[in-house]
Amino acid sequence: MHVEPAASVKSPPPLREWSAVSLPEKLGGLPKMLSVDEQRYLIWLTASKYEGWGAVVDLGCWLGSSTACLAEGLERSGKAGVVQSFDLFRWVCSYMERDSDLRMPDGSDFMPEFLRLTSPWANRVRAQQADLFAYQWTGGPIEILFVDAAKNYALTNAILRSFASAIVPGRTRVIFQDFRYPETHWLPLVTGSRPDLWEEIENTANGYTSTWIAKKAIHGPGGIQGDYGPESFDFATAARILAQRAAGKQTVRERIARVLDDGSFHETGELAGVGAYDDQGELTGFLPSNMLVGQGRVQDRRVVVQADDFTVRGGA
Repeated sequence: MHVEPAASVKSPPPLREWSAVSLPEKLGGLPKMLSVDEQRYLIWLTASKYEGWGAVVDLGCWLGSSTACLAEGLERSGKAGVVQSFDLFRWVCSYMERDSDLRMPDGSDFMPEFLRLTSPWANRVRAQQADLFAYQWTGGPIEILFVDAAKNYALTNAILRSFASAIVPGRTRVIFQDFRYPETHWLPLVTGSRPDLWEEIENTANGYTSTWIAKKAIHGPGGIQGDYGPESFDFATAARILAQRAAGKQTVRERIARVLDDGSFHETGELAGVGAYDDQGELTGFLPSNMLVGQGRVQDRRVVVQADDFTVRGGA
């Protein structure tokens, strides 16, 4: 049975549990590139969803607004834990001065400013000056990975290489702060081209943030590509994925989630599609089926659902 919302009923907007989260006054003085909705989301994330089994990591923490939000949530949770905040901490006037009153020469070390601004949460913050191109994470599993450093293909590849083995399938939240920002168009391509590997679970109403979980191990055979670049995506696939996002349309799984009872969908044939392999038999690409089928519940009644995924190719 194909289930769709009744034509006369307008679907409600996605539930965002963090919309009522209060922002502390001490957060107001920090320079930030985050919307209010994004700040609330990060506080809610560590306050309500953090369990304590893995690390909380902030990549590209700049002057500390994301770190402060994550640390504030940890404080509210009452659980032990710190935010491990990474940045090169080198000042770039051309864009940093747009969002801050600070003035310093290009290349200046701004870690002292970061530590000063995040001092109200000092017991919850561990700052690390690191070049992500050369860094290798050795801190065990990561529970929350906030990524605001994927500013180009090369940095995105470096981050995925360094942190992939710490991402626990079905559990680690990977938050891409720039996901819906037009100039970081590769992020929707990296995730959207592999629906067998990535699933979006949350996004903010305002700002560019989108949160994903890995559906299986993203390192090793069948995982992420070693080095993504413009040549990694054929034009037709890239055009479909980016057009879907630019139009503000929901993904197929988002549409299903709005119809079914929370958490009730169980997909059938999750890895259905056509694979591409190199001469050694290693998987190099995957074109998933353009149709999702599964079971779920509507008002606690069991239903079978079929939906077309237009980011793969048009359905009937």
